[in-house]
Amino acid sequence: MVLLVVLVACGNPQESASPNEDTEPNETTAPEGRSAPTEIECSPGESAVASSIDYFAEPTGEKGDPEDIARRTVNGIEGGDEVLTVGGPQEDAREIGVVRDGKMIAKLSYMLAQNGGWYLDGYTACESSGITA
Repeated sequence: MVLLVVLVACGNPQESASPNEDTEPNETTAPEGRSAPTEIECSPGESAVASSIDYFAEPTGEKGDPEDIARRTVNGIEGGDEVLTVGGPQEDAREIGVVRDGKMIAKLSYMLAQNGGWYLDGYTACESSGITA
């Protein structure tokens, strides 16, 4: 039996956690060679929803590219959305961004499972994005 616990929090992603934190938007390179945002940008006055997923037993992951896994398994990703790795990929973790209309509307955190596949560890998304796990 697997027990799934989901923790949810809401907040404004534009508010910096630290007053000294750099407020310039970070960017990564999209597949076409153009820059893409790396920080979530919700509509003015809109909050982001954050979810952390805890598994009772060691989760098994799906084998393949985390970008492809996200597109197939995460609810609310639309056909025109860009799904891309944000920042440098690590050996055992990937942060996947969802870009819609030029704005990062969600970040998905994937971890490498013992079986060599990837599982969703948590996500943050704008409320209006429709993105849920």
